[in-house]
Amino acid sequence: MRIVFIILFIPVVFGQNQEEFFALQKAFSKAAKKIAPYLVRIEVKRTKDIPLPPPSFFLQDFESLPSIHRRHWKKFLQETIEVSKRPKGKVSGIMISARGEIVTSYYNIAGKTKSIRVFVDGAEYPAKLIAYSKLDDIALLRINKRLPQIIMRKHDPQLGDWAVVIAKSKSSKYHTINSGIVSGTKRYRGYSSQLDAKVDHANSGGAVVDIYGNFVGVVNRVSHYAKSGQSSGVGFFTTTKRLLHILPTLRQRKNIPIPTRPFLGIRVSRMQISKKSGTFSVVVDSVFPDTPAYKAGLRSGDIIVAVDNKRMRKRSDFSSWVEEAGVKRPVMFRVIRGNTVRNFQVEMKKRPLFF
Repeated sequence: MRIVFIILFIPVVFGQNQEEFFALQKAFSKAAKKIAPYLVRIEVKRTKDIPLPPPSFFLQDFESLPSIHRRHWKKFLQETIEVSKRPKGKVSGIMISARGEIVTSYYNIAGKTKSIRVFVDGAEYPAKLIAYSKLDDIALLRINKRLPQIIMRKHDPQLGDWAVVIAKSKSSKYHTINSGIVSGTKRYRGYSSQLDAKVDHANSGGAVVDIYGNFVGVVNRVSHYAKSGQSSGVGFFTTTKRLLHILPTLRQRKNIPIPTRPFLGIRVSRMQISKKSGTFSVVVDSVFPDTPAYKAGLRSGDIIVAVDNKRMRKRSDFSSWVEEAGVKRPVMFRVIRGNTVRNFQVEMKKRPLFF
């Protein structure tokens, strides 16, 4: 009975949207064919892979545990967790300029490399690493061959836009394609966008295109912890707008590191907006002991209304400004406490591992 129901139901649904289904299928096919000539396969041989810290799901707040247990778990996580090995196999890259330039995920080439080889049109070429951005998870390679010049979009894709992931398969003659939508922006400190297409080790470094096949980003942020090379249902990519911004630096052989992340030491309860001024404020839920915020005098219940005399016009302003402030630079927080307005100067420090 169940089989009969499925057989009868599917044609009815499909029949109502037949033209739309075929149009979408045709659009995906065209998008894949448009970007395919720019994709390459990359083979990396290493003498040593990169060490990684414990996965993020271990980095929890241990403050509720007795101190002896906290010490035990911290020592265990720091010293005895074994990092999974990355799967063996080739990865993807994208040809971007006639000068032989190729971009891929930095993760794809990270570690002590013995050789990097690129497969183009059935031929194999040794590649040189020009520079990389750990912040963006992007690496710039170069081979001794004239390559096609790709067009990069100068604006970021928007939430809800189609996002099609195209990459090389295990054989350099064929491609893989996965589709989804742009499901998040300003991720990873604001330098990556999120999509819900399937992302894995094989298509890491591949291209993200829109429904028309226009190149809009590079697939990245795949890690050792991706189970069997698969993502958890979402993937990430660096947009071509960001790529155009960092390419001049990479072409000068300058690497872009990950800035030291500042640590304030508060837990935010909520953000509230003033109907009169239209500005946001941050309600402090708690302040952790022996942190920069606590030492400066911030306390639970405080309402932060300005950072360095700037009012928050967007929800993201507070976290962005704290991030931009960096470490060891005094930052002024204007706070409402009860019926009084007070200013607190905080000198943030490097973010501890277990926060």
